[in-house]
Amino acid sequence: MMLVSLFIFNSKMHYKKFTLRLVVFLLVIYSLDLMIGSVLEFLFFKQKTGPNYQIIESITTNKADLVILGNSRAQHHYNPRIISKKTGFSSVNAGLNGGYGIYLPTFQVEVMTINHNPKVIIVEIEPNTLSYNKLNYYLIKVLLPYVDRYPNAYEFLKLTDNYQKIKLLSKAYKYNSLIFDIIIYNLFSNKFAYVKSFIPIQKSLNKIDSVANIGVNRNLNTFISDLNMELILKKLIYIAKIKNIKLVIVNSPIYNNEVNDNYSFAGKKAIQIMNDNKISFWDYSNDTSFLNKYYLFSDKLHLNDKGAELFSNIIADRLVAEGIMKNS
Repeated sequence: MMLVSLFIFNSKMHYKKFTLRLVVFLLVIYSLDLMIGSVLEFLFFKQKTGPNYQIIESITTNKADLVILGNSRAQHHYNPRIISKKTGFSSVNAGLNGGYGIYLPTFQVEVMTINHNPKVIIVEIEPNTLSYNKLNYYLIKVLLPYVDRYPNAYEFLKLTDNYQKIKLLSKAYKYNSLIFDIIIYNLFSNKFAYVKSFIPIQKSLNKIDSVANIGVNRNLNTFISDLNMELILKKLIYIAKIKNIKLVIVNSPIYNNEVNDNYSFAGKKAIQIMNDNKISFWDYSNDTSFLNKYYLFSDKLHLNDKGAELFSNIIADRLVAEGIMKNS
């Protein structure tokens, strides 16, 4: 009996020691994660150039009257200097290369309007991109570094997977894929100043590439509508309305209509949402000023510097023609 009691006592002591060691181990891991994550967070928001800085600037220090948002087509197609000169608005291009969908502009608008309401927001979006695409959900992770400071980012991040809430308990997790960028753009910021805003592309599409895949159309019937992206578009429209911001959604020129002959069901649904909410949708995807003019493009989806100058003037003139200008 005494031996049994001694065994039970020793077992309890062993269990307590194990539990104590486990707690200590977890506390050490948590402390290290918190320390490393906090350092990475500080350095991340300290960046003054690079692609991450374009998001940071747009939601923190941006005070422009007119803000351009969207993907690489936004970044390369809109020259804010030309738009400012004609409209009188201070303008900034906060487009970001990477194929991010409607969720990134919506997040940017939601946060930037906490402290500053632009008068006009131009969002570059091709309506078909609101169709279901797994890549959209993977790329939402671009918002990970912002979730601690801007909790509304979680509304988008929770769409990525069912375990995101658990993953977000780690501070370092939010920055683990950005360590290289954080180091480079902090140590060598003076070498990357050009990526803060509009980036013109100098090269031109050559004639051989311009006729490649002519006659090959995408099967638009496979573009299934994505309810989440539709709801995010509606949220963007709602924010603009309650903040009294003029929202203009633009689909800028493409080289030829083999790339985008028409809109899928998802694209048509996106356009319907814009029309139902009386949102300006300016579609230049088949504009004859650009169609099949290879010397205005760097590839079939992106204008080069000459094309961007022409397009920026067209956008600026249309803004003025519709009374969207300073002191109007």
